[in-house]
Amino acid sequence: MLTGQPPLGYLTWWRMTTAARLLRTSDAPLRSIAAQVGYTSEFAFANAFKRTHGTAPGMYRRGS
Repeated sequence: MLTGQPPLGYLTWWRMTTAARLLRTSDAPLRSIAAQVGYTSEFAFANAFKRTHGTAPGMYRRGS
């Protein structure tokens, strides 16, 4: 299947889309969501999430 984006870009998109869904639908801790989407560091996950969604994961969760 062609996605029109490089593999790493697609992986990041998939991780952040999955993380956003988990933030909206669960009360799991951020470290747990980070691990579920493939990040070993909660801080690296939070930085990537903020870069792609324009807001920190906790703020995203509270806003949803």
